[in-house]
Formats: sequence, C-alpha cells, structure tokens
Amino acid sequence: MLSEVWETHLTALKVTPMLFRTCRHCSQQIPRDANFCPYCTHPTSSRLLIWLSANILRIILGVVVTVVAMVLIRPSTWSTPTPTTSPAMAATKAVPIPTIIPPTMAATAAPANTPTITPPTMAATAAPTDTPISTPTKISTLTRTNTPTKTSTLTRTNTPTKTSTLTRTNTPTKTSTLTRTNTPTTTLTPTMIVTRIVEKDGMVQVYVSAGEFSMGLDSGWDNEKPMHTVDLGGYWIDQTEVTNAQYTLCVAAGSCMEPLDFSSQTSDRFKDSLYANHPVVFVDWNQAKDYCTWAGRQLPTEAEWEKAARGTDERIYPWGSNFDGKKVNYCDINCWGNWKDISYDDGYATTSPVGTYQHEGASPYGALDMAGNAYEWVFDWSGLYTWGFQRNPTGPASGTEHILRGGSWGDDIYHIRTVIRSDEPPDFRVDFIGFRCAR
Repeated sequence: MLSEVWETHLTALKVTPMLFRTCRHCSQQIPRDANFCPYCTHPTSSRLLIWLSANILRIILGVVVTVVAMVLIRPSTWSTPTPTTSPAMAATKAVPIPTIIPPTMAATAAPANTPTITPPTMAATAAPTDTPISTPTKISTLTRTNTPTKTSTLTRTNTPTKTSTLTRTNTPTKTSTLTRTNTPTTTLTPTMIVTRIVEKDGMVQVYVSAGEFSMGLDSGWDNEKPMHTVDLGGYWIDQTEVTNAQYTLCVAAGSCMEPLDFSSQTSDRFKDSLYANHPVVFVDWNQAKDYCTWAGRQLPTEAEWEKAARGTDERIYPWGSNFDGKKVNYCDINCWGNWKDISYDDGYATTSPVGTYQHEGASPYGALDMAGNAYEWVFDWSGLYTWGFQRNPTGPASGTEHILRGGSWGDDIYHIRTVIRSDEPPDFRVDFIGFRCAR
C-alpha cells in the first residue's frame, strides 16, 4: 500500500533520479532524505553517517594540520612551571602572610573590652596555611581580602566619634536650661520692692525698673499675639486699684464725677462706708483719666501695666505661671456665673478690699490685685500688636475703644491672666471696672 502511494507521488511530481537513492535492504529507489524505506519499512542510514562519509577526508586533513601547527609554533620554554623559577613567586614566598595586615588593623584589634572588632573575614584571612602559594591567582586573592578598605571600615565603626556624641547628649548644659526654666525668681523676687506714698491721695506706689520685657503671648488668643520685646524706662505705678475713699477726695475737690450705676444713680457701694477700701467701680475711661490728672499722675500705658503685672519672665499670673485660687478674687463658688469654680471660696461674691492678697498674689514688683477683683482702664486705644522691638509704646493714635486689663471678680481663670486684653468704649461703665494710675 505504501509503495503504491510513493510510486503515485513520484510519478505525479516527475522527480529526477538525482533525488533518490537505493535502499540497502530491498534495493528499491527511495527519496534521498527519507528516514525509512517505504517498501520494506527498514530505517535508512542516518544523516550524520552520510555527512561523515562525505566529509571524512576534510576532517582528517584538519586534524593533521592542527597537530603540525602546534608542534611547529610550540615555545622553547614550554615546561612544567615551578614556583622557584619565577622571581615574583620567590618574592611572594619570602613575605610572611601575617605582615599583610596593616598597622591600623592591629590598632583596631587592641581594645580588650571590644571583642567584636575582629570580623569573621579576618579569621579566614589570617589562616591561609592550606592555600598553595605556588599559584599566583591565589596569592592575589589573599591580597584583595586584606585590602585597606575593610580595615578603614572597621576603623570607622570603632571611631571615638560615637563616644563623644553620647558625651554631648549627657552634657550638663541641658540640665542648666531646665534649671533656668524652673527658676522664675531670678529678677522677680519681691524682696527689692521700692515704694513711695503720694501725698495727694495717700496712694502707695511701687517702682518698676527700666529695661526690656516680653509682651503678649504667642500661644494665646489672637489679640494677645505676637509676643514681642518692649523696652520701657523706669516708672511708678499704684500698688492697688483706686478705692472708693480715695475717689471721694477727687469728687469733693470738684475734679471728678460720682460713679453712676446702671440706673444712672450714684452707686450704693460708693456711698457705703463698708466698701470704702474696695476698688471704685462704675467709672468710665474719662472719669479714670480725670482722677489720675487730679492726683498728679496719668493712666498707665498697656505696656506699663503688663510689665508691672508679669515682670520679665513671661509669667501667666502675677505670682507665677500656675494658677492658685487662694491668691486672687475671681469667679469662685460665690460667683453667680455658670463658669464659676466651686473648688475655691475666697469669701467675696463681688469685689474684695484692695490688697487682700498682699503676700500671696503680689507681682514681682509688689503690685497687688493685678489679676481679678476689677478690670482696669489703661491709656491705649484698642489695636492689634505688631511684630518687632518697641520702646515706650503708647498704642494706636486713635480708635473707638480703650483697653481694659486684669480681669475681675466675675471672670474665670483664663480671663485673669496677665496677658488678657479686653476693650470697651470710653463711656462704658459697669460694676466690675475700675482703674489705677502711674507715674
């Protein structure tokens, strides 16, 4: 069946006899590239045998030529290498292996308390006893293993720089910084308080020395920012708020108007002798200014008021930076406000006699009632702070409202801070606003 197929195929293609060869088993003509005979189905000769039979002479000739060439061009010194015949090899053998370690490596391994200085690579390098030095490549391998690069790496690892870094971390400089932060009594201890008495109204004044201080608070409310440096000359300021008894002298002299209450009537407290030593209230800015002028003084500027209250160490309250309800008349359990602090009881529902907290709540310069009791008018018109250094500032040149400082008996602990700022029109009066004078 297969022979008929092949004969039909060959007749159809009309292939010339050059494309055929004779099967060695059945002597039939088969295609030259057939792998088996289509007549007897025996496998034919492989292509490799055919190629070898056709090219055997070429292969033999090539081998002969190669052998002859190797014999003719062989160098005269082609012999078995011996380590002693090479000067470079002899020099290499003459140098002991341990001397390859640089001096810096020995210095690095000197500390007895640092066992980690010698790395694993050093141990492998220091014992080349099994390595034949007759082969130049192996000697060069040892040389690369002991390159100074690895030594310098070990040196940097064990440099004393890290030790000095730890020393700087533990320097006593930071301790001294903490000490300065927690010692606000450097210039504020009220042992150098200087006072005088004004003959006109019998007011005791305290002296605030000249110099710079930080005004405002960067972490405070918007109108308390930014904190800035102010330089003031020396001045005197009233130790307490002006009392009802002292204000009566100005009214009697015809230089001041009586304080009027909400019904435009003379304040009952002003007429009551039980409140003679309480701060005068129900006075507006103009009445406060008139009194200071009559007494030969003037309203303090806002900067003068703040320095007298907080000193030069940026304290939050006149006595320090930690609140203490025992040192101030504020909205405690006796107060009617919803924000009252029921943990303290100062015994006063409204104002208290001036100087009640003379020893506990005094400022660094000895000024009293700078927090709570009654708000106090100051000279300045209301305005925002500006950046930069200022000397003897007096506030904006004009405005519609004047600054009030200090908080009152009706305020919480945040509104009696030394940096708190409020403002009201010049004709505003209420039962928690008073004043003090300066110079």
